[in-house]
Amino acid sequence: MWVSEEVFLEEVNMEKDPNENASLRLLVEYYRSEFRTPENLYYYSPEDLKIAERRFLKFKLTGYEGPRLNGF
Repeated sequence: MWVSEEVFLEEVNMEKDPNENASLRLLVEYYRSEFRTPENLYYYSPEDLKIAERRFLKFKLTGYEGPRLNGF
């Protein structure tokens, strides 16, 4: 039986406990508020703000900076 993606996602979301990832959500909200300073909000366009915010969150949560130019 084929199930649409929307129905599948609804079923998956219903099975999870809403408090399961509460600490992770709080951490993301903390870092998101840390990023949304007036300096960043006025500097970026709305599209670029979304991209920059995601990159900032990824960096803060994983600590990965990407490939380094000098190799060290």
